[in-house]
Amino acid sequence: MNSIDEAFKGKEKPEIIVVEDASDEALKDSRITKHILLEKNGGPVRARLIGASEASYEYVILLDSDDTLLEDSVDTIEEVRRNHPNFDLYGFTFAGGESSIDFEIKTINDYSDFVIYEGRTSDYMMIVKSNVLRTFTISHSYRISEIWLFSSIFLKHTCFYSGKSIFFYHQDATEQLSKKRDFRLKCSSYERQSVSKSVEYFSAFILKCQSQSLYKAWRKRLIKESILSFNYRALIEILCLKK
Repeated sequence: MNSIDEAFKGKEKPEIIVVEDASDEALKDSRITKHILLEKNGGPVRARLIGASEASYEYVILLDSDDTLLEDSVDTIEEVRRNHPNFDLYGFTFAGGESSIDFEIKTINDYSDFVIYEGRTSDYMMIVKSNVLRTFTISHSYRISEIWLFSSIFLKHTCFYSGKSIFFYHQDATEQLSKKRDFRLKCSSYERQSVSKSVEYFSAFILKCQSQSLYKAWRKRLIKESILSFNYRALIEILCLKK
C-alpha cells in the first residue's frame, strides 16, 4: 500500500481494489477503496477478474501481494503509453529484469512467439483495460492458469510488452520461473471442473495457434492436471486430441 502512495504522489488518487482469495486474515487499511472477500480460494486469475469487474477506471494495474511499485512506475507507464498508444494491454518487467527488447502482440501467434522466446525477461506486471477483463469474468470463473487467460485475450486484443521496469519483485523471479510445478492430488469437483475448462479452451485454441512447441508443452501439462484431479473424461479428450 505504501508503494502505491509513493507511485501516485502528486497524481490523481487511485482506486484500490483488494481481493482476499479466502485469506486467513483480511487486510485492514483505510486506503482500500473496495474490499472483496472470497470464501473459497479460486486462484489469482479468478481473483483478478473479480476485482477488475468492480473497477471504475479505464485501465487496471494487476498488483500481486508479493510485488511493490517503483516510485517512478506511473511516470514510466504514462511514457510508454504515449509512445505506444492504442494497445489494450501493457506489460512491464521488474527492477533488475530490464530488457532492451520490446514486444508487440497483435495476434495469438505473436503471443506464442513471445512465450517461447528465451531472451525475454521472466516476469511482467500487466496493465489491462478493465472492460477487456470483464468479458472473461464468467468464462474464467474456475481455477485457470494465467497463460490460458492471456491466450484467450490475445485472440482479440493487442498488447505492448515493454522492457522497462515498474515494480520490485520480492521473490527471485528467475528461480520462481525455473521451479518445477508442484503437482499434487486435487480431488474436489471444483478442481475437476477447472481442468475441464482448461481442456475445453485448449481444444479451441490449438486450431488458431501455430506453435508446435507450445502445443506440446500445454498438452503435457493438461495430461498431468487431468490425472491429478481424477478427471478421466478430460484426460481421454486431451489424449485423443490431434493438432
